[in-house]
Amino acid sequence: MLGTAELDEKEAASFPTQDEVLSWDAGQLADAAGNWPEAAARRVLRDWLAARGAVGWETLLSALSAPPSGDSAPARRHLLRLLDLDAAPVEVLRGAVSDRVVGAFAGQALRLRGLPVDDADVPAAARAVLLAEELEEVSRAAFLAHRMTAADPGSGPWLPPELQAAVDHAADGWPGGAAALVTAIADAAPDTFALLAGALSQHPDPAVAHAARRARQEGQAAVTARYRKKKARSRSARPRRHSGRRHR
Repeated sequence: MLGTAELDEKEAASFPTQDEVLSWDAGQLADAAGNWPEAAARRVLRDWLAARGAVGWETLLSALSAPPSGDSAPARRHLLRLLDLDAAPVEVLRGAVSDRVVGAFAGQALRLRGLPVDDADVPAAARAVLLAEELEEVSRAAFLAHRMTAADPGSGPWLPPELQAAVDHAADGWPGGAAALVTAIADAAPDTFALLAGALSQHPDPAVAHAARRARQEGQAAVTARYRKKKARSRSARPRRHSGRRHR
């Protein structure tokens, strides 16, 4: 199924077949497809959803809003940007507006169709998730543009002017301003924030820079704690070796 022109022979061989993918549940799809090349992932999503209709949209959006495991978080985050919400049934989008992860994406898709959405129905956390994705896009484009023009920002953290402007603009409508927005993004979309934290810690507003540095430190501490906990569980699961002396 995925042995397309976008993939080399080795990559294509590692992908599942169409029948395998179509048999997956929404959680399996959400964890896997976000790690694939975008063209292949979009094709899989389209085929999987076409085979299931409205029920497929409901289960997939629910899977994307569920707390992911540490390893699958980036994949699910990436998948949100690949979904063609223009094809989602209106009733499914309306039901998703109140979701704390995908709610703002659903609301945006409805507004693009000219349908009304009450801002009060969209959770602040969902708006932070959407803004995080938009800011990451701005950041990626800015770094690429500077690299293409041979502009060297140096080895340390650098805040692209485009990213600063986007953050400041988004903060105009955010309760508490830019510092509160940075904290909200770190809480709602920690994996995306990790990609923005270094740049945002260079913001000229001391309150914003402090919020970014503090959230970054807290995020790194949480990752370290999860790693140590996982390592401890792995060790405890190993069979113990008998260390006593052999008696003759």
